[in-house]
Amino acid sequence: IYDEYDGHAWRNTAGGKRYLWHSDRTETDKSSLFNMNLPAEMVSQKQDNVQTITVQMLNDSASTLFVPQRIREMNTGGDMVPYFARSTEVFITRNLRPGDTYEVSAPLYVSGEPGMGQILEICAAMDDPLWDELPDIYTQLPGHLGQQLVSLAQDITKDGGSPYDRAMMIQNWLNRNFQYTLDVGEHPDNIDFVTSFLLDTKKGYCTYFASAMTVLCRMVGLPARYVEGYLAEPDPAGEAIVTGTDAHAWTEIYFKGFGWLTFDATPKQRRTFDTDGNEPSGQDDDPTSPPGQEKPTPTPPPEPPENEPTPTPEPPEDQPTPTPTPEQDQQPTPTPEAGNPDSDEPTPTPEQSPENPPESPMEDPQDEEVPPEKENEPFPWLLMIILIMIGIAGIRIIMTSPRIRSRYAKDENKRLEIWTQELSDLLAAEHLKRRPDETPMGFARRVDGDGFFSTLIGPVGECVSLIRYSAVVPLDTDTRMIRETAVSLKREISRPAKFRYWTRRLFIPIRKRVWTGSD
Repeated sequence: IYDEYDGHAWRNTAGGKRYLWHSDRTETDKSSLFNMNLPAEMVSQKQDNVQTITVQMLNDSASTLFVPQRIREMNTGGDMVPYFARSTEVFITRNLRPGDTYEVSAPLYVSGEPGMGQILEICAAMDDPLWDELPDIYTQLPGHLGQQLVSLAQDITKDGGSPYDRAMMIQNWLNRNFQYTLDVGEHPDNIDFVTSFLLDTKKGYCTYFASAMTVLCRMVGLPARYVEGYLAEPDPAGEAIVTGTDAHAWTEIYFKGFGWLTFDATPKQRRTFDTDGNEPSGQDDDPTSPPGQEKPTPTPPPEPPENEPTPTPEPPEDQPTPTPTPEQDQQPTPTPEAGNPDSDEPTPTPEQSPENPPESPMEDPQDEEVPPEKENEPFPWLLMIILIMIGIAGIRIIMTSPRIRSRYAKDENKRLEIWTQELSDLLAAEHLKRRPDETPMGFARRVDGDGFFSTLIGPVGECVSLIRYSAVVPLDTDTRMIRETAVSLKREISRPAKFRYWTRRLFIPIRKRVWTGSD
């Protein structure tokens, strides 16, 4: 769930701190964030369609639980301890594994349901403690958006008599006037993503439609946020197999006294990313990133296991691929002029050829005279040195890559050590180091408790402590968990920390730096 748009991508600014789900101390915040008391009882008795959904994991996944927004009850089994963030995302303390099962009860409200407009009008007259502060957060927009886009939003909703009417007008306008397609080119860095979609290309997939609707709603004063997840459509038996082909993006709008309501502007005939299970050409695994843009904030999916193909090669990591600028694409190729423009002499024609025609192309090029200035031209040593340094840096990045090193590690102990060192280096780049009197478990709990990251380090600390201080033999699942944590954390650390991290990779020899960050 994302609340801030910068012209290229969406970010979550609600903070990464997590709160225990089953706790009396967090009950008030949880109830407010998940709209547990909205709408009021007199309305919900007539409208509340609470459904109980059982989710069973068929594959590995990150620690995020897939849930509807309005949770009434949640039951998790085994060692699945649920937490929630202020963004209303729900997590457990470890990554999800095949066979994990949990149950959640929630009313499933969506726009367009019969009587929804009347329900919202009744709710608007009721008290809502969040209404005083929430619109200021969810109507913010970057200052570069032009008046043309504001005028468009106002024109679309000019006949809307209520906030719900205006939201439905925007949804229907996008649904009817824009083309769903996966065939989209790379997006220029210097052009606003939504502006380009609405005023220029007018085609795209669910990310485009959801982003455009969220921005247009904010322009007419509707508190809106951009949401990603999966579209689960049950069969007649009430079951749905949800895979990557069901990945989807939509908009949620907050209505006073009612809470968040789902709107989906993507044309109904193509709601998901790709019926073949593939992302659009040029895209990474993150549906929030417009074409050609690197996602600036972290909510990455888990890194695939080593025995599965990786979508993009790792070395060099986090390096964007340069693309030609529009000016470069449109620059004409210079054409040599016929004749000398400074001379009054006419250009020779085939009938008026010069007395001394040019040498035949069959003549030996060694007979040509080398101009004096070419003989004295110095060899470009500086350029050669720069190229050599770039090559050495590239080789260094490859050789220090934890993926490459773990691939050729001799055993599971060594692989676990490599990824633990990677996680330690990332934490050290943020100046987070284990104190001499701390165990790895205690250090990880301190990092999680201070809320530095949304990625939890605690499970790694427990795993490392158990292996270090006992005779437990590490399994490939332990290594995979640490690796996924490191990959998630790498996307989340700050830009200065990334600079420090890459400096360590390039200049500090590989050595054992586990959980201390010391060199």
